[in-house]
Amino acid sequence: MKPPTLFHAVPGLLAGLLLLLAGTALAASAATDAQRVPVPLTASARDAVGRLACDRYRQPAEDVGPAFRRADEAQTARVVHVSVLCAPHASVAGLPSRYRVNCQRRDAQWQCQEGREVLTVRTAFGEVAVEPGSYSREQAIQAVRAAAASNRYQAQVREALASGCGLYVDVTARMDEVVDLSCNSGHSFLISFWCPRGDCPRLLTMR
Repeated sequence: MKPPTLFHAVPGLLAGLLLLLAGTALAASAATDAQRVPVPLTASARDAVGRLACDRYRQPAEDVGPAFRRADEAQTARVVHVSVLCAPHASVAGLPSRYRVNCQRRDAQWQCQEGREVLTVRTAFGEVAVEPGSYSREQAIQAVRAAAASNRYQAQVREALASGCGLYVDVTARMDEVVDLSCNSGHSFLISFWCPRGDCPRLLTMR
């Protein structure tokens, strides 16, 4: 166990800061979702963007869509967005790992970003999809299991984990004991990896 740092003396301040950041990000995400306008894709277009997204990982596309445009973008731009889930490329802790790739079509040409790894974690609530982001696979798996094992906020935890989650807040070296597990349901959990008096990691609080 490493010695306490200045961070450990102000956990409440850190929790408030991370919750504010998570709340801002989740609010922006919810606003974006409300502004999405569905866009139909032909079978050939779905095949094309699926290959473009997943060929770099030498896997076929497992799921494409749904495609949409953003209501706040000019219609003349004709930008179409779609998320592609590739078939599993690896096994992590005995369960499949995939890449999720965000793509967009502009002027009839598809372009795709680098994929984000999506791990599968087995919990008492079933299998959970989680994106490690800038964190390690082990941290992502442990964060999900800590939330699932907690006796606090059980109804919210069950709803959140079923929706899929990610570790999105990139912390500094001084603050690496706490991570923010944000889920598509809109719930956000602070998970502590500094636990001098009990099991580790542990669920601190919920947004």
